[in-house]
Amino acid sequence: MKLQTLSQLEKSVGGRPKVAEPKVRMSFYLTRTESERLRSLSDDEARPLSQQVRQIIREYLSAHHATD
Repeated sequence: MKLQTLSQLEKSVGGRPKVAEPKVRMSFYLTRTESERLRSLSDDEARPLSQQVRQIIREYLSAHHATD
């Protein structure tokens, strides 16, 4: 029987590890057509819907970066 290292044991206790930038839940509405197109795009790229939305938003924000 192989025992876990102390590092592995610490990671397994207490749930998920802390992330540098936690995500925030946002609610918004789409039309049925927008929703279907977004789901279709997500399915075509074999990516979770939330990951697909984050990627689209990142690309949009990068293209419209405001210099403050």
